[in-house]
Amino acid sequence: MVNNEDLPVSGKKHEEIDEKQLYKNEFGSRLRHLRKLRKKRIDAIAKSLGIHRSTYNSYELGYRLPEPPKIKELARVLETSTDYLLFANDDYDAPGESSDLKDILENGPLVYGGEIIAEEHRNYLASIVDSIVEKLDTLDIIIKNKSSK
Repeated sequence: MVNNEDLPVSGKKHEEIDEKQLYKNEFGSRLRHLRKLRKKRIDAIAKSLGIHRSTYNSYELGYRLPEPPKIKELARVLETSTDYLLFANDDYDAPGESSDLKDILENGPLVYGGEIIAEEHRNYLASIVDSIVEKLDTLDIIIKNKSSK
C-alpha cells in the first residue's frame, strides 16, 4: 500500500502553491501598510466591512483573500484604489473609483467614526444634503447675478 505522504510533490503544483501564498502575503502587506498609514484599527475596518475581526486579520496575515466585492469595499475603507490592492499599480494614493455621495447615502454602506449608519439615518442625511446642494445652487445664481451688475 502506498502512502500519499511518501509521494513526491510535483514541481509545478508546488510552485503554484508558493506563488499563490506570495500573492496572499503581498496583498496582506498592502492592507497592513494602508491601515497603519491611515491610522485605522483592525476592529473599525472589520466593522465597516461587516466582517469579523479575525476575518480581516486573516487577510493581513496572508491566510485568506477576500471575495471581489470585499476588495472594492476594502479600497474604499482604506482610501485607495482596487488597482493598488490588486497589484495593477504601486501608487496607493492613486484615485480609486469615484464615489457618488448620493449613491452612498441611498445604497450604503455608510460608516462614520467606525459606526455603520442605518438605512433610515442615511435617508435622513440624503435629504439634508439635497437641501444643502439646492441652497448652493441658489447661492451660485445670486452670486452670478451680483457679479454681472
